[in-house]
Amino acid sequence: MNCIQKTRCRFPLSFRDPLDGKPLSQARAKFQIPSTVTDDQFRRVIAYYYALITHIDIQVDRLLRALETQGIIQDTIVAFISDHGEMLGDHGFTEKCLMYEASVRVPCLLSWRGTLPAEARVKTPLGGVDLMPTLLALAGEEPPSPIDGRSVAAAILAGEEPTPQPVFAEIASNEAIYHGAQDPEQLAAHAMVYDGRWKYIRNRFDIDELYDLETDAEEMRNLAVQPEHRERVDSMRRQIAEMVCHTGPGPYDWCLSDGAMTAATQ
Repeated sequence: MNCIQKTRCRFPLSFRDPLDGKPLSQARAKFQIPSTVTDDQFRRVIAYYYALITHIDIQVDRLLRALETQGIIQDTIVAFISDHGEMLGDHGFTEKCLMYEASVRVPCLLSWRGTLPAEARVKTPLGGVDLMPTLLALAGEEPPSPIDGRSVAAAILAGEEPTPQPVFAEIASNEAIYHGAQDPEQLAAHAMVYDGRWKYIRNRFDIDELYDLETDAEEMRNLAVQPEHRERVDSMRRQIAEMVCHTGPGPYDWCLSDGAMTAATQ
């Protein structure tokens, strides 16, 4: 950690989130940081995490240098992605398992020297399911059968933004993940839809959540129970219902219930 200065580490603005108006299950989450942990103590945790990320960066550099030494860097598409983020103090949590940005927004870096535009950045939200068809399209192939994801290769090669589409995510309950609960309803407890500005989370056992990331980037204000957002919540509920119907609802059939605003009465 000698090369990582604690004072230079980004400290989360939401570290002391009181979770007012949020699902009660969050306050009972296993990975909530104890209130006795000081800001300075957690800055040390962040510094250690950054040191680990630096170690990964060094290994990726070794890999890229090996590709270049072997003369195959221009024939290789490199994809760097994570399956989830790390709360790292956001809203007073570590680990993952919540639908906040620190957990669900993950890096996806693509490199193909001589083909993909250098230093281009796609701002349109994309899902993890879009990576495979995109890589196949770049390689001149197609998925062998219809899939949920879409290729955005053509837009990337043209230097354009892909057509916006809702992004979905789902996860089991904390009881299932951390406490071994095997009840089917615990294995399908949360569903999220995000449209680039608004994020709605439908929670099976608690109040729902709605965040406006344009005016509340830190996701401090849950708007789901406010009457003026009833129409938006109903619309985003229907989007989730349509998504699970498309894939086969399975354990998420509870998302097919009335799309009316029930968040306030849960």
